[in-house]
Amino acid sequence: MEGVLYFLKPDFSKLTSAGLLYALGQSFFALSLGVTAMLTYASYLDKKTNLVQSGISIVAMNISVSIMAGLAIFPAMSAFNIQSEGGPSLLFIVLPQLFDKMPFGTIFYILFLLLFLFCDGHFFCRYAGNQCG
Repeated sequence: MEGVLYFLKPDFSKLTSAGLLYALGQSFFALSLGVTAMLTYASYLDKKTNLVQSGISIVAMNISVSIMAGLAIFPAMSAFNIQSEGGPSLLFIVLPQLFDKMPFGTIFYILFLLLFLFCDGHFFCRYAGNQCG
């Protein structure tokens, strides 16, 4: 339960201007990837596609997946006594340590990375109403 509280009750006293700039940089990076994907797949859209509805569903699904990932990762980190890291180190340093402590963790980590790699393109095609094959 400590990991869930850590995720859902942030300590704003630890928020610094550097942390805020890092979060803004991450947001703009994610937005740039999203805009690039939208430009790439825009030619596949049907004229009847509701862009506002597609945008809202993509944002809602993105937030939902982020919350579910946080509710899965932070309690597991707390259970295995792994220190919280942010950014790329969470994906490439902390998560390998976490999966290493689980039975068949290497297999699950490889599956996780494959899903992480291929999920974005499929997600965009599925929820934006594209005909991506």
